[in-house]
Amino acid sequence: MENYICETCGTQYPASYRPPESCPICDDDRQYIGSQGQKWTTMAALRATHTNPLKEEEPSLTGIGSEPGRHERRLASRVGF
Repeated sequence: MENYICETCGTQYPASYRPPESCPICDDDRQYIGSQGQKWTTMAALRATHTNPLKEEEPSLTGIGSEPGRHERRLASRVGF
Protein backbone atom coordinates (compact mmCIF):
# COMPACT_ATOMS: atom_id res chain seq x y z
CA MET A 1 0.00 0.00 0.00
CA GLU A 2 1.10 3.56 -0.72
CA ASN A 3 0.31 6.98 0.67
CA TYR A 4 -0.68 8.77 -2.53
CA ILE A 5 0.09 12.49 -2.91
CA CYS A 6 -1.86 14.86 -5.13
CA GLU A 7 0.63 16.41 -7.57
CA THR A 8 -1.40 19.63 -7.79
CA CYS A 9 -1.91 20.62 -4.15
CA GLY A 10 0.54 18.29 -2.36
CA THR A 11 -2.00 16.68 -0.01
CA GLN A 12 -0.96 13.21 1.13
CA TYR A 13 -3.72 10.64 1.69
CA PRO A 14 -3.96 7.54 3.93
CA ALA A 15 -2.34 4.37 2.63
CA SER A 16 -4.32 2.50 -0.03
CA TYR A 17 -3.75 0.09 -2.90
CA ARG A 18 -4.94 2.61 -5.51
CA PRO A 19 -4.87 6.41 -5.77
CA PRO A 20 -8.02 8.14 -4.50
CA GLU A 21 -10.81 8.68 -7.02
CA SER A 22 -10.33 12.43 -6.63
CA CYS A 23 -8.77 15.06 -4.40
CA PRO A 24 -11.39 17.00 -2.37
CA ILE A 25 -9.19 20.11 -2.39
CA CYS A 26 -8.71 20.00 -6.16
CA ASP A 27 -12.39 19.27 -6.74
CA ASP A 28 -13.03 22.88 -5.73
CA ASP A 29 -13.72 25.00 -8.83
CA ARG A 30 -11.19 27.60 -7.64
CA GLN A 31 -8.30 25.09 -7.79
CA TYR A 32 -6.27 24.77 -10.99
CA ILE A 33 -5.92 21.29 -12.47
CA GLY A 34 -3.46 20.77 -15.32
CA SER A 35 -4.57 19.86 -18.83
CA GLN A 36 -3.67 16.20 -18.19
CA GLY A 37 -6.14 16.02 -15.30
CA GLN A 38 -5.66 14.74 -11.77
CA LYS A 39 -2.23 13.18 -11.19
CA TRP A 40 -0.82 11.31 -8.21
CA THR A 41 2.66 10.49 -6.94
CA THR A 42 4.20 8.73 -3.92
CA MET A 43 7.08 9.45 -1.55
CA ALA A 44 9.10 6.68 -3.24
CA ALA A 45 8.64 8.33 -6.64
CA LEU A 46 9.59 11.75 -5.24
CA ARG A 47 12.72 10.37 -3.56
CA ALA A 48 13.85 8.96 -6.90
CA THR A 49 13.77 12.38 -8.60
CA HIS A 50 14.04 15.02 -5.85
CA THR A 51 16.42 15.99 -3.05
CA ASN A 52 16.17 18.32 -0.06
CA PRO A 53 19.56 20.00 0.35
CA LEU A 54 20.40 21.76 3.61
CA LYS A 55 22.51 24.93 3.59
CA GLU A 56 23.76 26.83 6.61
CA GLU A 57 22.72 30.42 5.82
CA GLU A 58 24.38 31.81 8.95
CA PRO A 59 25.07 30.47 12.45
CA SER A 60 21.88 28.92 13.87
CA LEU A 61 19.94 29.40 10.60
CA THR A 62 19.60 26.54 8.11
CA GLY A 63 17.95 26.76 4.69
CA ILE A 64 16.03 23.71 3.45
CA GLY A 65 15.39 23.53 -0.28
CA SER A 66 13.80 21.12 -2.72
CA GLU A 67 15.39 20.26 -6.05
CA PRO A 68 14.12 20.29 -8.65
CA GLY A 69 11.56 22.78 -7.45
CA ARG A 70 10.23 26.29 -7.61
CA HIS A 71 13.37 27.80 -6.08
CA GLU A 72 11.62 28.05 -2.73
CA ARG A 73 13.24 27.26 0.58
CA ARG A 74 12.31 27.01 4.21
CA LEU A 75 14.37 28.35 7.07
CA ALA A 76 14.93 26.56 10.37
CA SER A 77 16.49 28.40 13.28
CA ARG A 78 18.15 27.01 16.38
CA VAL A 79 17.60 29.12 19.44
CA GLY A 80 19.52 28.40 22.60
CA PHE A 81 18.20 29.17 26.07
